[in-house]
Amino acid sequence: MFRSLAILFTAALCCGVFAKEYIVIVSDSTAVNYRGRKNPITKTASWSPMAGWGEYAADDVRRGVPLLNRSAGGYSSKTYCESILPKTKKAFKKDGWLLLSFGSNDSRPHPKFDRATKPESTFPQYMDEIASAAKAAGMKVVILSPLPFFAVSKGKFAPVILAPYAAACEKLAREKGYHYIDLYKLVCDQFADKSVDEIKSYYMFLKPGDSPNWPKGRSDNLHVNEKGAKMVWSLIRAAIDKDIPELAKLLKKEGEK
Repeated sequence: MFRSLAILFTAALCCGVFAKEYIVIVSDSTAVNYRGRKNPITKTASWSPMAGWGEYAADDVRRGVPLLNRSAGGYSSKTYCESILPKTKKAFKKDGWLLLSFGSNDSRPHPKFDRATKPESTFPQYMDEIASAAKAAGMKVVILSPLPFFAVSKGKFAPVILAPYAAACEKLAREKGYHYIDLYKLVCDQFADKSVDEIKSYYMFLKPGDSPNWPKGRSDNLHVNEKGAKMVWSLIRAAIDKDIPELAKLLKKEGEK
């Protein structure tokens, strides 16, 4: 069903059916909309309470503003460029907005396929390949640094793995003139004064029996639950309201349905 909707959306964009301004999200599993999808990991009916911030972005767009979430779980900027970008390019049209974020899988080599990138070289190269394709089509680009992994040191939130990728995102945005949201820093700042247990309550840490969708539990230092995804989007939304007023116009005002 979701594949069919994406095809229809892309076809409509190509035919000029939708309004000019629209939003495309390109990211990894941290931004995926899991609603209505079966969970192939546990073979249950839902991914809940796992959630991606793209779910809440979809709730927040104004009526009549299309949002296409082309995020894909397990992909890095490299593997996205190699396999999915050619199809996604069909949805890149003038006056659209691209929200682009990778890094989680770029930093984690996979035993079965080559997805890792280097923050000082190949990562910004692949990120810019996606961004440049959108820019060439007449879209405005927003680079978001990656969501940090859960990690603590001496009782404090202390992620370090993705810091070089966040720095690479900032450098790319500055050099190419893209809009930039430092999601990595925003989340780190949000958790700076919280206890370890409170921080864990935003991520996918489940004990067996906590959720029927994850009967064996889950210990996941990357993915967030609904509470976490809602928080992450609220940080992104606040940054948009503050620094990107053109994009903010496409999102609901407080109290708007």
